[in-house]
Amino acid sequence: LVPTYYLATFYGGLALGQSLLALGVWHSPPGIWLKILPFASLLSFLSIALNGEYCVLQARHAATTNTHPDLAYGTCIEMPYSFIPAFVTLGVSTVFLFLKGQNTRSMQYKSLCLAVTCLSIGIGSSVLLTRTGWQWLHVPTAGGFFGLFFVELIFVRSIASDNAKYAESKKDVEHGENRPLFM
Repeated sequence: LVPTYYLATFYGGLALGQSLLALGVWHSPPGIWLKILPFASLLSFLSIALNGEYCVLQARHAATTNTHPDLAYGTCIEMPYSFIPAFVTLGVSTVFLFLKGQNTRSMQYKSLCLAVTCLSIGIGSSVLLTRTGWQWLHVPTAGGFFGLFFVELIFVRSIASDNAKYAESKKDVEHGENRPLFM
């Protein structure tokens, strides 16, 4: 059960962190999404954890019928259907993060394209890893998610930088100085 709860915690936590980040940079009040995204993250955790429990039950049943419990567990766990809520939550919150964040349109679209590419690499290699068991696929999985976080870091920092420049120019206008908004 350790790998099951590891996966549930990792992907559920990843979905929750991504959702909270998206809600944090939302330009206007997020409305019902404030409840939907965190709930979907919890659903992600439960889906993966309960699928792991089901696979353990399949292995126990196989052991009582004198078949191979390892094979029964491996066959059950390799079906990544339980990951769908996590992957959907990650995808939706990634799109919201970049399209609802307060930034220029070109920066939003460039960052979104890079983020979706990184997320696709992470999710694709993760599904392949689960289906095949090839351990070397941990490298592109981790690399895809690291790339996603790096793109998000640059995007969020640019929001903070633009907001600081805006606040500074607003203060200068109040004091009678006329400087361009973005230098």
